[in-house]
Amino acid sequence: MVPTPNRSDEYSAIRETQLSSMVPNPPLETPFAHDREGVIMSSVTDEQVLARFTSLGVSLDHVFMVPSVDAEDEGLIAFWHPEVGVRFLILENDTLAEACYAFLRRRGARRFASGDDILQTAGVEKWPGWDSCDDAVRARQ
Repeated sequence: MVPTPNRSDEYSAIRETQLSSMVPNPPLETPFAHDREGVIMSSVTDEQVLARFTSLGVSLDHVFMVPSVDAEDEGLIAFWHPEVGVRFLILENDTLAEACYAFLRRRGARRFASGDDILQTAGVEKWPGWDSCDDAVRARQ
């Protein structure tokens, strides 16, 4: 008599194959964002963050953080553009927004309390366009 395969053994082997194909191998290099609580995995790389900031057409030195009142590790991202003045970067993708803010924090970007503070600092430090940008022209009118 030839032994018949056990149905539960077949099912277990099929199920194990299905499960192993559903769980991809983790990448060798996973980008991380660091904060005060520890390490947070991020699916956004620094290269993607740099690409987003570069698309603004401004120097990375003119990209700032405006921390929220409740938490220093989150807030708004602002930038200075010589033609238009202070603008806030709106990122609808939360993961990208968090990665951009974490990148600025790690880089030691300047922090301001508000857009008005940025505008005042631009005038005091004579940033490019400080007296001719749209914001300055509107303020004089």
